[in-house]
Amino acid sequence: MLLVVKNSTIVMGQQSKLISILAVIVMLVFSMGSSFVNAQSVEPQTDDDFLLFVMPAVLVASRSSITTGSTTTLSQQEVNDLTYMREEEKLARDVYRTLYSKWSLQIFNNISNAEQEHMDSLRSMIVKFGIDDPVKDDSTGSFNNSELAALYQMLITKGMESEEEAIGVGKEIEILDISDLEKAISVSSNEELIQVYERLMSGSYSHLDAFNSYGK
Repeated sequence: MLLVVKNSTIVMGQQSKLISILAVIVMLVFSMGSSFVNAQSVEPQTDDDFLLFVMPAVLVASRSSITTGSTTTLSQQEVNDLTYMREEEKLARDVYRTLYSKWSLQIFNNISNAEQEHMDSLRSMIVKFGIDDPVKDDSTGSFNNSELAALYQMLITKGMESEEEAIGVGKEIEILDISDLEKAISVSSNEELIQVYERLMSGSYSHLDAFNSYGK
């Protein structure tokens, strides 16, 4: 159904009613989505008719591209880096939680909470881009990536030897985190993802400073 409005038929007393009708029609077009009128079946006769006919379709199309476009903006490399960093942040959180349980050093408790925030930030990106979350089991020490699982065990073994070794493990993790974030940033063209990585890297530098200054 198409409503054609001629300029010559519009009189002052009918403008309010006409505006209300047009508003209802536009709302119906938006709610119907892809079922709006086929442009080839009716030919607009005036500029006003053209705007009335075409603009709702244009708005629907543009809204659709905004809604669905974000799921296709990442390269495979960006997807790989995002999922890897999600688990690497979990590695940091899990190691710090375990070392806090062993040594009761508040620095590990504080930074493990920050690492949880890093994990949550990356999960938001994973959800936004429609990527499968690698964290299937959020329990301490559980990893989908076998390399990270092995690294977790190695770091825990080392950190259990002494408080000094535990602090050293913290330094190793933050240095690794910064390096991997820099690599992920260097190959990404997605500005939103880069901004998230940069915030995480800033946090990692702060954590590294905290470990470097601990006990001094």
